[in-house]
Amino acid sequence: MSHLPRLLTICSAEPVNVQLSQAITGIEALGVSSIGEMNQQRITAFGQQEVGELSSYQSVQSQRAELWSIATYSAPPLESAEIQPYSRPMRGNVCLFSQQGELPEIHDNDRFKIGEQWPVSCTDQERAFCLLLERSRKLWEEGRPDHEIRLALIADYAGRLDRLGAHNFIFWDGEFLFAYSSLDEGLPPLAYQHSKTDKFCLNSALQLQVKAAEECEIVLVGDQSSLGADAELITSGSVFCFRAGKLHDRCDPVNFWSDSDLAQ
Repeated sequence: MSHLPRLLTICSAEPVNVQLSQAITGIEALGVSSIGEMNQQRITAFGQQEVGELSSYQSVQSQRAELWSIATYSAPPLESAEIQPYSRPMRGNVCLFSQQGELPEIHDNDRFKIGEQWPVSCTDQERAFCLLLERSRKLWEEGRPDHEIRLALIADYAGRLDRLGAHNFIFWDGEFLFAYSSLDEGLPPLAYQHSKTDKFCLNSALQLQVKAAEECEIVLVGDQSSLGADAELITSGSVFCFRAGKLHDRCDPVNFWSDSDLAQ
């Protein structure tokens, strides 16, 4: 699935500086979002010229953040509004979302209600983000949920959407980072790589440097091809939960009853 965006998100226990090692070439669109000290920065580039200019800037200018996320497109989206990661506020926090995969049935508002979370673009991916935010909003109405309740909600959401089509996603809710790999073997699973260090270099399809003032926990989540040989797969059908730069919890595949199951 070469048309899918390549995803990578960095989550750390302390603010780190993230800098591309070199300008990116052969990419048609690029989105970068970072969150540092509760402040978000989002930059997108559409077309090879803009991508070259942005990636050149990112190769000389580091970003200090606890969360840093990038999506790169080898095939251009229809318009710049479609470039991920998507971001929206919720309960005073900035939420980020990136997804791979097509979910055409998600536009059925009778089945998948998004409330007031209307998307800017027409993509399945942003609609899926809006659905997740609406579900989260309803959960938060009952008070601040712990990570286990949030994880259960996201696992249920992911399992139900996987019945519509293969999809992977990465979601930051302002405190926890969640990553899901599809049960469909046609979509390669996401992976993660953990380090406890003050300096980390990634040399793969995406080359970057991560530096911290002192040793801290750092986790990279994204496409396995973008990570190193030590990367561990996010098991198909599972949701992994990360916090402060390391794996915090996980939820294994959620199974739903089907009509055939009920008939037995």
